[in-house]
Amino acid sequence: MGSGGGMFGRPTIPNRRFNLTFSVSARNIFNNVNYAAPVGVLSSPYFGRAEALSGGFFSSNAANRRIDLQVRFSF
Repeated sequence: MGSGGGMFGRPTIPNRRFNLTFSVSARNIFNNVNYAAPVGVLSSPYFGRAEALSGGFFSSNAANRRIDLQVRFSF
């Protein structure tokens, strides 16, 4: 039984609050090339040149541009 309504009264409905949140997160949106550290081997013909793209902790070298969309519903 609901509180405050009695047997024949209207039951009370608690206040329910809902929240819907949209968010967008973008990384490297202008597509600037992020190079990895340069080659440090002195005998290499590529010494001092970057030969790869940098990768983040949760990304690969191919994921240079990233846009994340998120929807959150809380109640």
